[in-house]
Amino acid sequence: MLLLQSAQVSKNCFSKLSGIWKSLEVQGNPELLQQVMQGSWLLFISIRSAKLNKTNSLSDCMYLLVGVVSFVLERLPSYLSATKDLANITSNFLMFTNPERNFWTERVLEFAREYLIPLGVQIKDDRFKGFFSRKHVKNNLNVISKFYETCLDIECFDERDCTFNINDSSRFGSAFVAPRRNISGKILRYEVEHSDFNDVASPSVVPTTPMTMSMEMLKWVTEIVQEKYEVKELILEDSELAENALEYQNTIDKLVVSHGQKVQSIYYFLNYQDNFVEAKIWVLYDSLYKKLTKEKSNELNFKYDEQDFLLCLFVFCVETVFYQKNITFISFSEVLDSFSCSGFMFFRFIPVFSNISKIPAHYKLHLGQIETKILMHIGWKESSSIHLLIQEYINNSNAEPQENNFNRYKGIFPEDYEIFFERMVTEAGIRIDTLCKSLKIEKTIKEKIWSTVKYILSEKTEIIFGRHISVIILCSIFAVSKLTNPIKFASLADEYRRIYEEEEGIFSNLKMRNGKTVEIIDFYNTEFIQIAKEFLENRIGPIKPRVAALNPSNSLAQQIIHASPQKKSPFTTPRTKFLLASPNTQTNAIGKLKVLSFDSNEPPKLPRLVERMLQQNNEGMIPMPVIKKNPE
Repeated sequence: MLLLQSAQVSKNCFSKLSGIWKSLEVQGNPELLQQVMQGSWLLFISIRSAKLNKTNSLSDCMYLLVGVVSFVLERLPSYLSATKDLANITSNFLMFTNPERNFWTERVLEFAREYLIPLGVQIKDDRFKGFFSRKHVKNNLNVISKFYETCLDIECFDERDCTFNINDSSRFGSAFVAPRRNISGKILRYEVEHSDFNDVASPSVVPTTPMTMSMEMLKWVTEIVQEKYEVKELILEDSELAENALEYQNTIDKLVVSHGQKVQSIYYFLNYQDNFVEAKIWVLYDSLYKKLTKEKSNELNFKYDEQDFLLCLFVFCVETVFYQKNITFISFSEVLDSFSCSGFMFFRFIPVFSNISKIPAHYKLHLGQIETKILMHIGWKESSSIHLLIQEYINNSNAEPQENNFNRYKGIFPEDYEIFFERMVTEAGIRIDTLCKSLKIEKTIKEKIWSTVKYILSEKTEIIFGRHISVIILCSIFAVSKLTNPIKFASLADEYRRIYEEEEGIFSNLKMRNGKTVEIIDFYNTEFIQIAKEFLENRIGPIKPRVAALNPSNSLAQQIIHASPQKKSPFTTPRTKFLLASPNTQTNAIGKLKVLSFDSNEPPKLPRLVERMLQQNNEGMIPMPVIKKNPE
């Protein structure tokens, strides 16, 4: 009975808190607002459990709610602003005086100082300024969540779930189901009667394992194909087939065979009313082409060549099937090369592919990692379009950079290239900031590292082609820190691997000017330090940047103020691991890539239906789709 009463009190308090936030009419970043609302609820349930002995007194709970909301509003990040004051909107929920409000706000602050500081919250001062800042909010919410977890006992329900069934005495209902003691932090979903809260705070639910991700991908692919092909035979008319479909299919088939694999290894199965149809990649390509031409939301806002779009669309379909099947014997970079598709060309169309309706959230994150991979590595290959563009600009252009209000010097490259450069420089800034925080490097040193990286990118651009941009970042951190508080290169490399799980093109097989391949430390000693030495020793004064787009005048803080680190799926598929790890690197930092398995020693046992489906002599298999011409 007490458990049900406590649950009812929680439900009422949550409803009141939701109403308060709605009435405050907070404007700003929706994602950050969601996290702030989550933080207010986590604070409330933590204080109620630790300080008020999980009281069922509605009076005490309402006063605590006022104190929590007041505490949060006083520390609201600059990206958010409340259009109404708490004192003007609470008459519908609770009457209080200013002394009462101040008393409970101070109790919240006392709780935070006593319990949260020892757990490692990130704040600017002892008044908890910056507690909800964009940089610190995720860490701080995890800290509160972990503290609340220590307050749970066997008979308690977990209030970190927002949507719950009051008749379920064990725990609230949630899309995330995990052991109570193993939860490190959860997204609070404000699923009450206010529909606008659902729009703000309804996160995408990521499947829990690579296997379920694969199943969801196959379901999505099947739905796309079924939108066009209503009959299971998948009979096409020659005139309706998307351009170059069969030519592109032949290209990827040849690449598969060159790796010693059968072309059937990249076929996928479509479920048509419990009948499995084996299909090639061009079927998905043709279906997506028709789908994208109908969806106005995917119209591009830049000029592009139709053939470029078709080529990138087929590459996207290849990656989609490879991701769904967890194929790791062909890298994404190899796919681009086989179609003579530059990383920059594919980069331009990623927003289109990411916005295809009903695309699984985890695959969208995978595309985001591909985008980052292109920004930091693939896009900077030798003889790539970016290489040739910058080389021509450096050698032949007499044009001067132009000044504007956003960046003191603006380059003269085409707009889509400027966007690419801006995104790359920002991603480099995020990585510098993340690594420096992890290594506890102070702010002034961090800014010097940022200046060094910008100098290399702009004035010594030639050295970055054919290399991962993170090579320059790691060398810069090592060189600058060496002047004050030296960091071992091994420690720096280990920290980078831990954070980014990347390997390819960073630590080994770096090509030198003489054609030899070396480790990163050898590259630092023979090439990097030679070109950076004068700048590091402050023998080069302020200059107008040679490649202005790669050397913005912003400080590091200004450059990344509106940016956030790349989101990752909590479960990485073998295909995503293969995107990050170099097949030539003999290291255990990433781990050997294996076929998807839940047993480290034995292959997975397949259901009988799937096993029969994969047998070569599948007599009941529906034949491959064929092209039939219209009768003349």
